[in-house]
Parts: sequence; C-alpha cells; structure tokens
Amino acid sequence: MAMLKSRSDVNSMRTVLLMLRDFLSAVGRGRESDLQIFENFFADDVIYTSSTGITINKGEIMKILDVHSPSRFKGTCTAEDITVHPYDDMVVVNFCMVMQAENRGRLEISYFRNTGTFVKRSGRWQAVAWQATRAPEPAEARSKKEKE
Repeated sequence: MAMLKSRSDVNSMRTVLLMLRDFLSAVGRGRESDLQIFENFFADDVIYTSSTGITINKGEIMKILDVHSPSRFKGTCTAEDITVHPYDDMVVVNFCMVMQAENRGRLEISYFRNTGTFVKRSGRWQAVAWQATRAPEPAEARSKKEKE
C-alpha cells in the first residue's frame, strides 16, 4: 500500500475499493439494477484495453455488460492481491480478478491482472483508464489443487 498522506487518501481509497467490490459483484449477477453500477463505474471517456489487446470505449463496455446479452458472463468475480495508490484526485488500483463460472457442469476459473485509474470529477470517482491482462493461475491455487 502507498504511504497515506491524509485522511482524504483513506476516504478516496475506501470509496474506490467499495466501487470495485460492487462492480465485480454486479458483473456476473445480470440484474437490470446493476446497469447503473456499470454506468457510474466507468467515465464517459474511459479507455479500456482488454486482455486480448483490443481498446474499447464506454459504449462497447456497456454492450458487453448488458444484462440482456446472451453472451454476457455469468458467474462470480472477486479481487485478490489488491494494491491501491492514492494521488490527490486520482487513485490507481491493481488487483488479480478471479472469474469463476460453470461450463458444462465443470467449474472454470480464470485470472486477470487489472489496473484501473480512477479520477474524481465533480465529487464523483470514475474509472478513466483500465487495463486487463490474462494471468496464469497463482502458485497458491496450483498447490491447493495438487493437494486435493
């Protein structure tokens, strides 16, 4: 964790981490009410680079997250190994996203290293840049599977 300069840093980090938690919870849920979470999470001018290297804008992100899309992800997403760096009206977050979903009766787990840059505009935090990179299974998860 970065050295905290002020109470404001703590509040900024807390706000962004709560937004991240709510966003990840909503990704696999597929509720109509989650659309507002997605809308608020990403700024209109966000630059999102996917794990395949494709850059997309907010409109394209919203289509991917559309609760009515038949190809939308259905499962759970959580964050592990989180690092947060506050900088006045900006916060940078890095974490390992763990996506779990059932596919033909088998649990599939995917790992992505994500870095998000959040900016505070008009009193509201939003992601303005996002980078997702497919990551290998962490060593802890591999050794746990080997013991089972």
